[in-house]
Amino acid sequence: MSFAKIFAAIAIPGAALAALAAPGTASADPLPGETPFSIEETYGKASGYKSLSGARGTVTDKGGDGRGTTFTVAWYQLINGQYVLKDVDNVTAPDGQSVDFTEYPDVNGSVFVANWNPHSLSLA
Repeated sequence: MSFAKIFAAIAIPGAALAALAAPGTASADPLPGETPFSIEETYGKASGYKSLSGARGTVTDKGGDGRGTTFTVAWYQLINGQYVLKDVDNVTAPDGQSVDFTEYPDVNGSVFVANWNPHSLSLA
């Protein structure tokens, strides 16, 4: 692979991560490649945008039960034809509160672009 192709492969995800890390982006319009998501249960909800290089949004706990609400996103990479779990991020909103989040797939601080990223909502 040529140096130009390697640089391009690094520069594009880096630009997306910089945009994801920008303050105040949790409720902003989607960035290129992002799709909106929304999960709502009786105890809480999570909504925002996600792509294979990051997720951002807000987790809200509806309160009244003394427990929080946790949003989980799992980041998988396709390795030798198998999806391998590489990272899991959890964001918890305390009882009756909301938390903005920005998460991205990384292993020991090394960011990667995932091939699959299912998400879920649960009681904390």
